[in-house]
Amino acid sequence: MKAKTLKRNTGILSLSLLWKTVAIFGVVGGLVQSGLAQDYGINLPPAYYVNGQPDSGDAAFQPGVYNWPYSNQDVYNCQYSFNMIRFPINVGTADNNTALATLQGYINQIPGKWAIIVMCGTYKSGDPSP
Repeated sequence: MKAKTLKRNTGILSLSLLWKTVAIFGVVGGLVQSGLAQDYGINLPPAYYVNGQPDSGDAAFQPGVYNWPYSNQDVYNCQYSFNMIRFPINVGTADNNTALATLQGYINQIPGKWAIIVMCGTYKSGDPSP
């Protein structure tokens, strides 16, 4: 009796050289594209005024409605380097329609129109518990 040999399928390795090349370029192209599709954002902290000068040191943790000292032209000029924007806000700012309209105007000037809005607390040591 003769032994029958089975032909094995090599799976992906059985593809022709053309298809292997196309698959490799597809994978490499996808990796390159994902590397190029980076998002670059800018943080625009609010300012509070100390002795008449704006200071953004810990402005995100101050009570009240935040003030952003940036002009529309300042934000417009950011579009050449950034496609996202980040703002810290607090409860007072979130309840103020004028402040939110200002932020919306800034967001509309950034090409991606993406924003990260960070809610900051204003609790300080010695304040009554919230």
